[in-house]
Amino acid sequence: MLVAAFFFACMSACVKYTSGLGEAGTFEIVFYRSFIGMMFILAIVLTRGYTVRTKHLTGHLKRSILGTIAFTMWFASMAYLPLGTSTTLNYTAPIFIAITTIIVALRNKQKAPWLLGLAILAGFIGICLILRPSVNEE
Repeated sequence: MLVAAFFFACMSACVKYTSGLGEAGTFEIVFYRSFIGMMFILAIVLTRGYTVRTKHLTGHLKRSILGTIAFTMWFASMAYLPLGTSTTLNYTAPIFIAITTIIVALRNKQKAPWLLGLAILAGFIGICLILRPSVNEE
């Protein structure tokens, strides 16, 4: 996990550096990151004799579209926000996972995990305290 965190930090720094120079736009960075990842996965699939055929094409397409949107927004936030702020906001993902869990429970007429809702609220308050948002630019 430490090695993965190190490489994610390196990737974030490279995205910030590249976009700051104006050499590459957000969509270009997302394209190359996805393309290189696809080539790596394709090499593994071919060398191990697997297939890319799936019974769940619609699900994979939905995930791919949402993933591309998420990566584009993530990389854009790294380009236009201070890197620390962007990274802190990225770490709010578990809050949105918990909110989704509560919404799904309510939609399925199950008991909602309200203690989880309190944890979400506490997490959001903590993020607001860390980022210290202000109305005035200071």
